[in-house]
Formats: sequence, structure tokens, C-alpha cells
Amino acid sequence: MPSIGVPIQINHISAGGVVNVGDSVYISPKHSTKSISGSGGGNNGNFFIVKNDISITNGVDRDVNDQNQTANN
Repeated sequence: MPSIGVPIQINHISAGGVVNVGDSVYISPKHSTKSISGSGGGNNGNFFIVKNDISITNGVDRDVNDQNQTANN
């Protein structure tokens, strides 16, 4: 599928990260993690403004498995 090329900026790609430029049928992650952060804690970019009056994050996770990666080669 043709697309219009626009400039992108990639600052960092972790060891298990995937960058796809162009068409893709299937992207399969080989590693998954779970992180819990408060409101505005996961923001990244060149410029952003965050205004949070009250932020409460519940870190209780009652289930054991979130994303199983078994048999994912």
C-alpha cells in the first residue's frame, strides 16, 4: 500500500523493540512487560505540558498472567 513519506524521529529503541516502516501483515512481540505509572508518568516527546491536580494509581493486579508469550517464535 503506497504512503506519503513524512519525517520521523526515533530517539531510542530497546533491545526487544520493533520498528515497522511500511506494510506489515504480522508483527509478533517476543517480550512483554507491564508497567504502572501515574497520570502523565509515561509521557515522552520533545515538548508537552501536564497538569494533574490529583493522581491516584492502583497497582493491585489480581490476575497472574496478562500476556503469555508461550509458543511465540
